[in-house]
Amino acid sequence: MFPIFPSIEGICERRVIINFRVDPEFINKQLPAPFKLLTVKDYAIAGICLIRLKEMRPIGFPKQLGFSSENAAPRIAVQWAENGAFVSGAYIPKRYSSSSVNSSISGAFFPALFEHAYFECDESDAHYKILASSKIDGFELEVDAHQTTQLEPGSVFDSTEQASDFIKDAVIGYSPAQQKGRFNGIQLKTYSWKAEPLKLNSLSYNVMEAFPEGKATFDSALLMRNIKHEWHYVGTKRCNY
Repeated sequence: MFPIFPSIEGICERRVIINFRVDPEFINKQLPAPFKLLTVKDYAIAGICLIRLKEMRPIGFPKQLGFSSENAAPRIAVQWAENGAFVSGAYIPKRYSSSSVNSSISGAFFPALFEHAYFECDESDAHYKILASSKIDGFELEVDAHQTTQLEPGSVFDSTEQASDFIKDAVIGYSPAQQKGRFNGIQLKTYSWKAEPLKLNSLSYNVMEAFPEGKATFDSALLMRNIKHEWHYVGTKRCNY
């Protein structure tokens, strides 16, 4: 029997999505079964989302009771078999949050585990500078970007729309549960969807920089703003490495 977790609603005030194209054979070793890589032009797609959430609360509760937080979610594009067909989504090995609420209730009242992290954000005139770090595992990221009209040259995606649809189709994300070998799934339901390209001025992300040379290359970045959404628990998978 699955545990009972409340569905959550709120606003994604800002979501920066940073994609890397990665050597499939190298990153495949990091995936637990039954997840399989979802590739684009023979590349695996991995990266991180930097998300500011506000008015987050159980569905039906007044928005005045909601809370806000900065969050970071590393992700790998994956697929898995379900009812005789393949479903695309994301494997999220870790989640970070500025909110002590998130880190304290994660796993018990919400089906995702959050580690506490420090965030510093400076956003103005279509310019975004975000720093994030965690003393728990040494995670560090710093990105400086501005809005633009075209996707990064050389991207594996042929257009902003294709890159946007690739993320949009990954509505379910699985991440480690408290019990070893189990992964909880969360489905994202959005009431609108619009992604714009970002141009990076600089990027430092120690997770990808730790990959051997040539195994991971920055591909593209997208920006989403003011998206009303819901999160729904969809069950737990038992997995093996």
